[in-house]
Amino acid sequence: GGRSAEFILCDEAFRSIGCPPEIATDDGSLGHHGLVTDLLSLRLSRNTVGMVYTCGPTPMLKAVANLCGRAGTPCQASFEARMACGVGACLSCVIPTRGGYRRVCTEGPVFPADEIAWHDVQE
Repeated sequence: GGRSAEFILCDEAFRSIGCPPEIATDDGSLGHHGLVTDLLSLRLSRNTVGMVYTCGPTPMLKAVANLCGRAGTPCQASFEARMACGVGACLSCVIPTRGGYRRVCTEGPVFPADEIAWHDVQE
């Protein structure tokens, strides 16, 4: 998903390997007119998803995780965090998990979505 067609990446690359993407744009210039979570909700309702991998802005990650949680579908979330040092020393990239804070730079950036304490995540 993206704001408009110009923000959609790798469409042809996915098609070339036999994986046609489902595309959503906020302005409707390409694919579904709306959010990518609209498309995910439809797909999850058909029970055709074994795993969801998501990356992007935190509010979208949270929305995807919520949809997957309700559907009982496993989800891996890749976080975009400011990383001042990149080695885990400064703790500027921590995210809250059910087991305590984790460092995105050294322990991530990908985490199982059901391990994240979403109510404490800064958006």
